[in-house]
This record gives sequence, C-alpha cells and structure tokens, in this order.
Amino acid sequence: MQGSDGWLAIPVPSYLIIHPKVKIIFDAGLEERLQTDSLAAQRQVLGALSEFVRPRIRPGGERC
Repeated sequence: MQGSDGWLAIPVPSYLIIHPKVKIIFDAGLEERLQTDSLAAQRQVLGALSEFVRPRIRPGGERC
C-alpha cells in the first residue's frame, strides 16, 4: 500500500472460548489511554508508530 493515501481500518482481535462450564473472552484491545483524541497520549503509548497509526475508539470500546 506504499504511496497510497487515506486510512485503513484494522480490527483489534478478541477471542471467545466456550467451555461446558464457563465462557471466557480474551480481549487483545488497546490501552484505555488511547480512548482519547489526544495526540500526546497516542505518542506516549504508541511511540514511533503514532506517526502512522491513529486509533479511533470511544470510551467503552465502541467503534467510530
């Protein structure tokens, strides 16, 4: 995708394990500090990746 303009939406994986006695969900989500539009917070959490990645999530995990 080199040289392309625009944004690409990439889902954050989670896993649901269903066992006869229990259901377990593993969320491989992003840090809560990224639930803001603050570029400073994104830079702190993502480091150099903040130049290429812009998380778009709302508090509570709703997608934008």
